[in-house]
Amino acid sequence: MGYIRREITYKGFDGEWHLTVNSDNQLTVTKNGESRVYDLDYRTTKFDQNNEYVFLETDDGGFYQFKFEENNFFVGDLFDKDGTHLDSVACHVFDEE
Repeated sequence: MGYIRREITYKGFDGEWHLTVNSDNQLTVTKNGESRVYDLDYRTTKFDQNNEYVFLETDDGGFYQFKFEENNFFVGDLFDKDGTHLDSVACHVFDEE
């Protein structure tokens, strides 16, 4: 596992979220001790957070958008440089039995 390039903690809806992006271009999300790892297909160059949204700009001008939702739901999508939705890249409910 590569070194951590970016790291945030977000205190929101149903508790605390922890998100990291490492040098191997993996995004890890942790909530209530449960973690999910997502391999990002595009190299990220810029990182921004706006409340429950996290944006990762890609080296081709597009971006990933991730959101911490209510009821422990995490979602992520990939967009091109024009803002056209290309793919859903993350969808998980934490603490779901």
